[in-house]
Parts: sequence; structure tokens; C-alpha cells
Amino acid sequence: MQIFGLFAHGLVVGSLAHFKVAKVVNEALGNKDAYNHGVDYGSLVSAMVIQMCDAPHPGMWGVEDFFLKRPLALLLGQHIEPSALNRHALSRCLDRINLFGPERLFMQVSRTVLDVLDITVKESHIDSTSFHYDGHSRQDQYCLIQAKQGYSRDHRPDLNQFNMVMLVESTFGLPILAKTISGNINDKTSFKDIASNELRWLKRQFQELSYFVGDSAECTTDIFNQARKIDVHCVTRIPDNLKLTQQCFAYAKQHQDEFESLEHKPRNDAYSALWAPDAVLFGHKVKLLVVRNDALHRTKDHSICKSAEKEQQKVNQRLKKLRTSPAKCMADAEKNLDEIKATCKLTKVVVDEIVPNMGYAHRGSPKKGEQKVVKSVEVHAHAELDEDAIRTKLKDSLMFVIATTDVDRKWAKQELKATYSRQSCVERDWRLSKNPKFFIDAFFLEKPSRINALLWIVSVAMLVNIATEQLLHKRCLEHKVQVLNPDRSSRGATKLTFERVRNVFESHCISIVVLDDLSIRLVGLDEVPKRIVEAMGDEWELIYDEAHIQRVMTRYLSVKG
Repeated sequence: MQIFGLFAHGLVVGSLAHFKVAKVVNEALGNKDAYNHGVDYGSLVSAMVIQMCDAPHPGMWGVEDFFLKRPLALLLGQHIEPSALNRHALSRCLDRINLFGPERLFMQVSRTVLDVLDITVKESHIDSTSFHYDGHSRQDQYCLIQAKQGYSRDHRPDLNQFNMVMLVESTFGLPILAKTISGNINDKTSFKDIASNELRWLKRQFQELSYFVGDSAECTTDIFNQARKIDVHCVTRIPDNLKLTQQCFAYAKQHQDEFESLEHKPRNDAYSALWAPDAVLFGHKVKLLVVRNDALHRTKDHSICKSAEKEQQKVNQRLKKLRTSPAKCMADAEKNLDEIKATCKLTKVVVDEIVPNMGYAHRGSPKKGEQKVVKSVEVHAHAELDEDAIRTKLKDSLMFVIATTDVDRKWAKQELKATYSRQSCVERDWRLSKNPKFFIDAFFLEKPSRINALLWIVSVAMLVNIATEQLLHKRCLEHKVQVLNPDRSSRGATKLTFERVRNVFESHCISIVVLDDLSIRLVGLDEVPKRIVEAMGDEWELIYDEAHIQRVMTRYLSVKG
């Protein structure tokens, strides 16, 4: 008797077929490679996506082992042995993806997925993340991407990393563009590169694209200029250190009574906002919205007080040197003291006393009647927390400024705030990519070009995962299919997630059993999983149809002998 685990793999396979992922890959890369045992590139990509959507150990080293106990012939629709999914075949597949261009290929796949879902892209949100790298990366003359140390979102600054920049649409948060960059490139540089090289291609693919949305890293002259060239408006947060932001904060403090709640039911901790006067930013006329979030008061109060205490400690260390290493004269002492005061933002310097150390101007015995002179000046001072500055900083930290270059549209405050806030959909995609059930972020490859292609696979897996989740939620809602939590309750079940459905399929141990007489049975497809499959549609029903399984597995076993 043999048992092949089907579990929720069929849901991913159904989605790959529904969204024509393998077809798009084969049309771009070619159907087959003579060295891949006749396996087409679309099937190799599908195999890696299936594993990445399920196992905590994706990658070239484990694909063959992963499919040893899975019905590979059913999942890929071909009579393929797991040995065909070896590291050599997968390496050639990654090389082919890199040669074609991962960004270009991903845009083709995402375009097809969005067409199938009938989604029109009007907003594009940009953000970046990092994946740390445990190995030693080789130099690759055909790939400019390198593993470098930089700002680590994984909190592993000791390791090299690769960064990924992603653009997503705003309806469901589906990725529409993904690009891998070197680990030491900051967001302003990478966002500028996207705006200069990729945004115009994105506009050609999605002609109704009107808004390019991002955080403060998007707020640069180059990005504003590039967006104007292709007739796309920017919506971004202005950095707090800009003079224009401080002017907006000052205006907001003078017009406190003009703040209006952005919630339907006003609360004490709700968002509120007011319009600041239109201004010019980087040569572009912009509309400005000052937003205040009182719910952050406790969090910001804690962080600002902590920063003030750190500043107090550093200032006291510098003040100590004014006592232990005295200045030579009063003018130098005052200059040193003023320099320290100039660095104080949340603290203030209190001078206890200034002690001039008197002595004679020369060595040896003094002359009769000779006056003493100042030999050195000790400054005894200490730093105290500046409560007024802390309160001011706290009030400013509760506010931020959103700017848009679309000054002709009659914006409502809620509309502009909502447009910017949909930026969080990118963060959700990053959380998904860092989930151990989805992706392991410690790479094992050495060639940067293959890492680039592997991250393309990760992006495609994210795209399929999110698109499948949206279909699951929509169609199960339409067919009134309720999926309970593991504790058999419906609490918190307003949004059906792919993770919860996968847990249901795994708990039922949906498998294909081949008995000694070569008869084939599908077990574990009980009422709830069956209703989910039926709600999803034909592509998914076919994978879990017992008659279809018997035909495919019978042919596979007869060919295998």
C-alpha cells in the first residue's frame, strides 16, 4: 500500500491552472529544455510554488524529496518522477528566469492574474523589505545584485542580505511588480530606480494607473518628476525634517479647532485631520493634509521619554568632560558649553557653577606683587529633561503630513487618508513572505542571479497565495460555506484566510491511497473540504475528483511499471 498526501496542494494547483501561471511561463521561457528530462519550465515553476505555499523548507535542495510522498503526476498533469525535479533542472530553470528578466516576467504573470480576477489597477503602492543571507555569495559578472550588509528589517545587521522592492495594487493587495536589489541600497535609491526604469512599463501594462503611493522614501524630486512624465500622481508622506512639514505642524497648532474626525463614529483616539494651505514641493504644486492620530499617544510618549533619557545620558557624559578636561580660558569654556546646548533637543543644560582655576603665568616662584591669571576653567553642569520640549515633540509625533500632486481632484479628507493608508497592504505581503510556513529567509544559493530568480518564485507564490485567499473568501461567502476555527468556534472568522483553509485540509489528512491490488481511493475529503472545493470551481474540483484521480494515477502506475 502507498499513500500520497494531497492535502491543500490541490487548491494551489487549481489556482495555478485558473490563473494560467504555467502557460505564461512557458510562453516566455519556452516549453522544454533538453536537459530537464522533458519537463517544461512552467511545471518546474509550479512545483516550486506548490512547495513554497506549503512547506517550511522551500528551495532547490528539498523539492525532489518533498514530492516523493505527493501525487506529482496529478499535481503537475504529467508523468514526472520526483527525480526529474533535481537541483540541476531547477538551477537551469532559475538561470532561464534570470536571463529573461524576473521583473518583466513577474509583470506578465501579475497582468494575467489581474485579468482573470477582472481587477483594474488605479493605485500602485510601493515598499521594501530585506531577507538575510547565511551563506557566502559569489561574485556574478552577469548580475549586479550582491549580498551586502545594510538596514535589516529581520533584525540581523550582522548578516548580509538582499532587499526586495514590491508594488501592489490597492483592491486586494496583489503584487504587480517585484524587484530584487543589493542589500546595502536604501529605499530612496531603490524607489528612484523603480520610478525611473519600471514605472513607465507599469503604466503601459496598466493604463488606468493614476496614483503612485509610498511612504516618505518616495518624497523626492526625481520620483515626482518621473511620475509627472507618465501622467501619474504621487501620494506620499512628507518627511518630518522638511521645512514644509514644520510649517504644516505650526499651521495645525494655530488651527486646532479645524481638525475633523475621519471616523464615522468619532472617538477620543480616532484619526482627525485638517487641510493645510497648498504649497510647492520640489517644483510641483501639492495638496497637503495634516493627520493626527491620538491613539498613538501612549506609544509615542514611551518612545520619546526613552529617547530623552538617552539624550540626557549622552549630554551628561559630554558635560563631565568640561569638568575633568577644563578649557584654557572663559571664552573656550563658554564656546564648548554652547556647542553642547545646541545638540539638546529634549533636554536642557543647567549650569551649577563655573570655576576658574587661578595660577601664575609662569613656572617657578612668583615675583613680588604678581597677580594670578586664569589657567583653566571648569564647568560644573548637568542635563535635565526639558518637559516643554518633550510635550511639543509628543504633539508633533502624533501628526504627519500627506501630500498629493493631484491638486485638481476635489479630495475629501477621508479619501486622501484612505489612499495613503492602503499602503499597509504591502506590509501584509511582507508578513506572509516571512511566515516560516511559506518561506525560509536564510538562503543557501551562492549565485546572486539564482537568488534573484528564487525571489521571483517567492513573489509568484505570494501572488498565488493572496489571489487564492481572495477567491476562497468570496466564493465560500457566496456558497455560504463556513470554516470554523481549530477550537470549533466561529469567533474571528469574518475573513477566511488561506492559512485557515490549509489547516482544515491538513487536519483531514486528504490523501490518495494505492492498495496492493492497485485500486485507488481518495480519503479525507469530508463535508467541509468538499464544500470548499465545490465552491471554488471546475479547476479545483478536477484535482479532488476521485474518478479523475483514478485515471491519472492508474496511467502513472502503469507507465512506472
